[in-house]
Amino acid sequence: KKMDGGKNAYESVVEELKVLKMMDHPNIIWLNEIIDDPKKHTLYVVTEWYTKGSLEQMLEEKNRNKVVRVGLPISDVRNYFIDMLKALHYCHNIARVIHRDIKPDNIMINHNNEAVLIDFGVSALKGIDDVMNNKLGTLMFFAPEMFLQTKQIKGHGTDLWALGITFFIVLTG
Repeated sequence: KKMDGGKNAYESVVEELKVLKMMDHPNIIWLNEIIDDPKKHTLYVVTEWYTKGSLEQMLEEKNRNKVVRVGLPISDVRNYFIDMLKALHYCHNIARVIHRDIKPDNIMINHNNEAVLIDFGVSALKGIDDVMNNKLGTLMFFAPEMFLQTKQIKGHGTDLWALGITFFIVLTG
C-alpha cells in the first residue's frame, strides 16, 4: 500500500532509518540498533526511552479534568524551545535534513528534562536551494505558503513555522 509520499510503509521506514543513521545530536532521537528478522518479516528499531513522554502527553496530563486549558511552565518551555532550535540548526545546517512534521507529539522529554526531536518519517534531505517539491506533515502546523498552489516551498522556513506553532500551543495549552 502506498503512503502520502508515494512509498509503501516499508520504504518509508527504510528512508527514515537512513536519516536517523546520519543524526548525531543530543536533542535528536538516538538510533541505537536496527534488528532485521527476515524470518518474521520484521524490523526492530531500538532507540532511547523517554521517561517523561511527549510535549503533547505532558499537556494532556496537565489539563486532565480542567475546564480551561493551561500551558506548561514558561521556564521549562523556554528550555525546550532552545533545545529544539539547537536540533533544527543541526538538522538544517549540518545534516541538511528538513523534518517536515514538527508538533508536540514529535518532541519527547528525556530524564534530564531536555527536549528531543523524534519521528523523521516524512523528513527529506535538503537540496542546495532548500526547495521542497511536496507538502507533507500535519496540516495544523503547515506554514501559510504550504496552502498556496505553488509546487516549490522552502523547507527550512516551514520547520521554523511549525516550531513556533508548537510552542504557542505548549505555552497556552
